[in-house]
Amino acid sequence: MDAGVSIRMIGRVPEVTAVTPIPLDDLSQAYHPRRGAIALTLDGMRGGALAGATVIAVMLLSDLIRLTPLTSSAVLSGAVVGQPIQVTAGLETAMRVAEVVDLARGVGQYLLLHFAAFAALGVGAAYLFDRGRVASNVLNGALYGVLACSVVFYWGLMARAGSLVAAPDWRIVLAANAVAGVIMVAHLLGEPDPEP
Repeated sequence: MDAGVSIRMIGRVPEVTAVTPIPLDDLSQAYHPRRGAIALTLDGMRGGALAGATVIAVMLLSDLIRLTPLTSSAVLSGAVVGQPIQVTAGLETAMRVAEVVDLARGVGQYLLLHFAAFAALGVGAAYLFDRGRVASNVLNGALYGVLACSVVFYWGLMARAGSLVAAPDWRIVLAANAVAGVIMVAHLLGEPDPEP
């Protein structure tokens, strides 16, 4: 494509500027303005919520594969509440009402902390990958998940429970957090929402 010329008058002096149009087949080189702070924060929170839901699904799936449904949820909820929550083994045995109430209260508190932590991690990822000089790709997303999400998880567990005894298998935690990091980056790579 040929370069055009733009002429504008500044007082009595003409200013001549060469304008080079961007070819339609090379839009990857076009200037893409950064998202505003509000849009970036909201995108990060949505990505964090998706990642948090993914971690919950991975934990539930790992419990089902081991034929111990809701064990991870009960153990982590007990750590948040500060007392162990027992899940009655076997589906044929009915849980007592007190066990159901304790489990529901603990799971509710755990979910609130879980999604708040992942919203903050999502905002951190949004700013790191948008404002920082870190490439937004699957590998960096997995590394962010393994490093940042795992540090927050184990720090929170140590702060609340006082030990790592209540922690699920570390391989499952790292795998779930790696997938969570990839989900966050995949969400951030999607089409940005307009600034509210």
